[in-house]
Amino acid sequence: MDTKRKDAAALADERDAKRSLTGRAWSASASASPATEDVKLYCVCRQAYDDDRLMMACDVCDEWFHASCMRVAEHDVELIDTFVCAPCASRTAQRTSFKVPCGHRACRRPARLPMSRYCSDACGLAEIRARMDVMHVSQDTHHITCAPKDARRGVVMWMHGDQAPREPPPGTSWGAFVRQHATRLDTREHDTTQLHTELKRLERQCAALHASLDLLSVRSKLLQHADDRPAGSACGFDARLCMDDEALAAWTLSPQGRAVMADQDDGSGAADVCDVPKRQCKRHADWSAIRAADLDVLRDIQTAQLSALSERSHALRIAMELHS
Repeated sequence: MDTKRKDAAALADERDAKRSLTGRAWSASASASPATEDVKLYCVCRQAYDDDRLMMACDVCDEWFHASCMRVAEHDVELIDTFVCAPCASRTAQRTSFKVPCGHRACRRPARLPMSRYCSDACGLAEIRARMDVMHVSQDTHHITCAPKDARRGVVMWMHGDQAPREPPPGTSWGAFVRQHATRLDTREHDTTQLHTELKRLERQCAALHASLDLLSVRSKLLQHADDRPAGSACGFDARLCMDDEALAAWTLSPQGRAVMADQDDGSGAADVCDVPKRQCKRHADWSAIRAADLDVLRDIQTAQLSALSERSHALRIAMELHS
């Protein structure tokens, strides 16, 4: 968006360009009638240019408009990102957009986004001072320079205005001064509780992974029984391989499941086993090799997860010993 306040020379150049080429000129005689001049009219108010009034160029039609006619305050003109005049806004979907203003309430300049929400460092400092004045915060930096530094154990110095000593008395070291006036917040008990909670959570995750690996072993056993059946027989696809963990765990506790896991039964006569001849069963083509590859991938993933959890649990136990 452009704004302009023309000087006299620029206005004269524009008017000369707009004059007709028929030879009309200004009369030097006071008694002569002045020649008619083509004067460009601006804005919705259709008035000639006045350098006392701020004007803005529309980013759609490139025409110039008075900020006051567009109901834009002069101190807000700098915040306009894209200016769309009222006539263009009525016939298009475009609208005037604004930049984010400076975070300092007394400033109307655009902020330096994304690096800062203020237009300058000066405005940032001014806003901080204004907020401190509202909260009645002292701007005396002596408190800051004299603050104790013991962040590891939460040393806190309570400074009640002029009632508390601001620096050690003569002959007293800073260490002794801090020990006398500071409140030490011992966080060891809280840290130990946090470590216990985290360790319990890891133990639950390890138990769940162990249970999942046990069920993978059950699926591998069913797959092994299927591979051990005589070649050229039925398809042998075992639907129990596709059971979810809860259903498969319940099946392992059944009499049939116990027998299969104890190698007392190969499960070939179960209703869950496909008895269609292998060459005629298109639905379960190469199911054994595909399922074996799936089980190997799942076993590798869960074994890696269990190893990572075990290392984390070991590190937590060492940390708990150090805190005890």
